[in-house]
This record gives sequence, structure tokens and C-alpha cells, in this order.
Amino acid sequence: MHFSSIFRRCLSGGFAAVAAGFFPDTSYACLNTNTPEPCQCIEKMLMASAGGPFHVMTPSLSGGASSLAVKPAAASVDLYAGDFKGKNYYSQTPADSSGTGNITVTSGDTITWTIDPGNKSWHSITSLPNAPEQFDSSIMSSGGDSFSHTFIIPGEYGYYCENHASFNVIGGVVVTTGSQVGTITVVATPEPGTISILGVVALFGLIHRRRRMTN
Repeated sequence: MHFSSIFRRCLSGGFAAVAAGFFPDTSYACLNTNTPEPCQCIEKMLMASAGGPFHVMTPSLSGGASSLAVKPAAASVDLYAGDFKGKNYYSQTPADSSGTGNITVTSGDTITWTIDPGNKSWHSITSLPNAPEQFDSSIMSSGGDSFSHTFIIPGEYGYYCENHASFNVIGGVVVTTGSQVGTITVVATPEPGTISILGVVALFGLIHRRRRMTN
């Protein structure tokens, strides 16, 4: 049997599977519109049938109308700030004076710094002047106070507490001193992969035909 004939049968079987309700129930909330209304998004149905994670998907300019680009979901990252026995710190875990505020994230990720309970001092989350983007929490002191920033531009972001660190520009280089400093490294978002709608439908059509033949 010629490949073109196989492809036509798979394709027709794929559309038949869609018409016959081969895809699972999609009457739950739509992730694309973030509403409780029934979802009929073709990309959601395809991903649900494949058993994979739900991603926000947009038309791919390079792939044409028959392809979808899968964008990696942005992440939320937690960091902490506080003082313990006279040591001021940034940390990746709560109440950890031995921790570090250095972390690597992806463009589009959001970092939230939270002041640890029991904190007795004043702290800020302030970017150094040579950071690709500027941010400043202003002074925070109460446990539970928080500050968030979404990082877009890739690069290195040095930051410090205005109350427990300082910086100087020496020979054109920004040098920080003090106990409460950190570095955020932001890497570029990976290029989105593409999913061919016709290819996925054809694959499901073949699976559907095989199921019918074995029943």
C-alpha cells in the first residue's frame, strides 16, 4: 500500500475519531481563557488525549496554520530574607541564615521574597545599578511582608539590602560589600516546540482504527 493511501486512511480515521467522541470529556474549565465555561480548544483536547501536561499554545508562524507552538509555563520561585542571631541573610529556604539568595531562573519567571517570621530588622530587595532591569522593594520589616518581580531580560542581576550592604563602582565594576547580597541569573526561554495538528490527528486516527479492528 502506498504511503499516500495510508496517510489518507489515517487522516480520515482521525477525523472520524473526533466526530465519534474519541477525545475525553472537555467540559471542565478552559485553561486558555481561565473561565469555568466548557472548553473546546483543539490544542487542549489533543494534549488531554495524549496524556501530557497542559501548555498555553499559540499558532506557530514558522509552522503555518497546521502547527502549534508550545510555550513552557512560567514558574514562581520563593526566596526569603531575615536575620538570625545578628546575621542578615537571603535564602532559598525559610529561616535559613546559612542559605544564599543566588538562584537561576528562566525569562518570564517571577521571584517572591518573603520576610521570615521573627525578623527584628529592616530589609530591602534592591537591584544594583548595572542590573538589566531595576527593582526595589523599599524597606520591609514585618514577618510575612513580601516583594515580587518578574524577570524578562536574560542576564545577571546583583541585588542587595540597603540596610545591610552597600556597593561601590571601582574601575567601572560594581562591587558589593556587606552581609546581605545575592545574584539572580536569568536565562533565555527555550525555543517553543511545535505540534502538527494534522500529524497528531493522523496518529490518533491510526490508533482508533486499530482499536476497532481488535474489538
